Amino acid sequence: MQTQRKFTLIHRLLHWGMAITMMTILLTIGLRNGWMNKTHMGELIQSGVAEYGVTITLKETEEIAKSIRSVMFNWHIWAGYAMGTLLLLRGFYYLKKGVFYRDPQSTPTTHEHLLGIIYGTFYLLCTFSVVSGLLFYLGGKENIPAIVKDLHKLSLWYVIPFLCAHLVGMVLSEVRDKSKIVSKMFGGE
Repeated sequence: MQTQRKFTLIHRLLHWGMAITMMTILLTIGLRNGWMNKTHMGELIQSGVAEYGVTITLKETEEIAKSIRSVMFNWHIWAGYAMGTLLLLRGFYYLKKGVFYRDPQSTPTTHEHLLGIIYGTFYLLCTFSVVSGLLFYLGGKENIPAIVKDLHKLSLWYVIPFLCAHLVGMVLSEVRDKSKIVSKMFGGE
């Protein structure tokens, strides 16, 4: 592959900013759907207050649980804003510098073509996630078509395969090509 393997400070900051932001988003989704699930937390609250002779309905305890986890889920919202900002910055950066910093006179290899399609699809899906999240937050869930809500919730399932493929590609490049891509992404060169 004839791509330049020097990563500028801006490129690295955008990359790591998006990585940290994406991990924050995934963490908040995992917490919301797992440990901080409203029904699970509601049942715990209900059994806890029952020890003191207080009886409340599961619906009431779920409301309490939702208010508790809303503090945590604000991190999801702020990370979504950060992701939107980073996507815009990355888009401007790619328009200025190009995706792979290629020599404009050379023809992309099949591998580079495939990477372009994968990353292009990934960034389009990320953009959809950010826009649909903004619609939720600013426009209210009741005003959003059900299909958009469902797709936003399912967007987790494109991130995980991409991250796995990204890590596998990184390891293969490191081992097969001896590219030292990991240290270059941390240190630049």
